[in-house]
Amino acid sequence: MAETKLRIGLVGASGRMGRRVAALLAEHPRAMLAASIERAVSPEAPDRAAALARVDVVVDFSAPPACSALLPLAVAHGRPYLVASTGLDASARQIIDAAARAVPVLVAENLSIGVNVLVGIVEQTARLLGPEFDAEIVELHHRHKRDAPSGTALVLAGAVERARGPLLRVTERAASVEGRKSAELGLVSVRGGDAAGEHTVYFLGAGERLELTHRAADASIFAQGALRAAAWLAGQQPGLYRMGDVIVGMMRGGV
Repeated sequence: MAETKLRIGLVGASGRMGRRVAALLAEHPRAMLAASIERAVSPEAPDRAAALARVDVVVDFSAPPACSALLPLAVAHGRPYLVASTGLDASARQIIDAAARAVPVLVAENLSIGVNVLVGIVEQTARLLGPEFDAEIVELHHRHKRDAPSGTALVLAGAVERARGPLLRVTERAASVEGRKSAELGLVSVRGGDAAGEHTVYFLGAGERLELTHRAADASIFAQGALRAAAWLAGQQPGLYRMGDVIVGMMRGGV
C-alpha cells in the first residue's frame, strides 16, 4: 500500500519562498501541495475553509503575515500552523498565543537548521566569554529584503541577551566622543545583489576576537527546512514551538 503523503496548505505560494516550497513539493516523496491559500480578509471566507479542510498542516510564508486572519480558521479545523514570516506585530502574536492553546503552532524567523544551531552556540558563547567581549551582529541579504535588521539577526541578539541580560541595541552609529558603551549590542544590515542570507556574530575582546558565521548559499535550504518543520509539527500536541524543538526532534529521530 502506498504511503499517504502529508498534505500541505501553502500561504504565500506566489512569493519568493512560496514558489521554492511549491517546487520542492512537486517532487517530494512524502508530502504534497494540497492547497494554495491566499491572504484572507475574513476568516469565514468559504474558499479558505474548504482549503483548510483538505490539508494536514498550514505553512505560512506570506508577507506581511496572513496568520492573524487565517489562524482562527485553522483552529476551527484543528490544523497545525507554521508561521514562517517575520515582522509579526503585537496583535499577531496575541492571536498566535491564543491559537497555540488549541493547535500546534510553530513560529520560525529562520527555517535553516544551521542557523538555529548557531543560535544555541551564540548563547553559550556569550555566557562563556562574559561582558569583557563586546558583541556585534552583521547580516547581509539580497536587495529585495524589506525588514532590517533581519528577523534572524534579532533572534541572535536575543540569544546574546539571554546570556547577558538586556542590552542597548544599536542599529546605526554616528561619530561619538564617548565611543562604544559596554552595554551596547550593535546590529548592522547590508543589502544588495542576490545574497540568500549571511549572519556573523562577533565577540570582540582585548587582543582577540571570535567570529561565528552562517552563510546560506542557496535559499532552497529554507524551503527544505519548512517541509521538515511542517512534518514534525503535524505530529505534535497543541502548543507554541520554535525551530529548536524541531532540532531536538531530529536528534531523537523524529523528523
